[in-house]
Amino acid sequence: MTGPVSGTGWRVRDAGLADHDSVLALARAFWAEDGFGDTTAQHRAVATLLTSREYGVILILEPADGAGRAAGYAALCWGYSIEFGGRDAFLDEIYVAPEVRGQGLGAWFIEQVCGRLAVEGVHALHLEVLDNNARVAKLYDRCRFEKRGRMMSRRLGA
Repeated sequence: MTGPVSGTGWRVRDAGLADHDSVLALARAFWAEDGFGDTTAQHRAVATLLTSREYGVILILEPADGAGRAAGYAALCWGYSIEFGGRDAFLDEIYVAPEVRGQGLGAWFIEQVCGRLAVEGVHALHLEVLDNNARVAKLYDRCRFEKRGRMMSRRLGA
């Protein structure tokens, strides 16, 4: 897969049940890369997010023309925060396939996710960064997330 750094060759869309196998393949690659294991409970959680927006949503990163396979996903879970003024979300997992890394696509994907959430009335996006993952922490810092211990947060909207 190829695409310009600007992201114009890519799109982000809500994943649905028809995307189950594709999302699960990406998730399994992510879990293996980060050493999270691969359990039945995780598979059920993915299926829940694909079938209902009650708890959150999974977004797919794919070529804009729809040809080719998904290159990444983001799993978002809903929350609510007095501190941040209402509805917020937790970026539980985000993954960009190794073969398309190094093009600025990860930062572009995060910006697309933040933009979509802001339009939906989400006031903040939170995530967790493990201490041993400095490369990813730098990416989130460039994307304007603020460090809060192991957590990072970004206010969305005005």
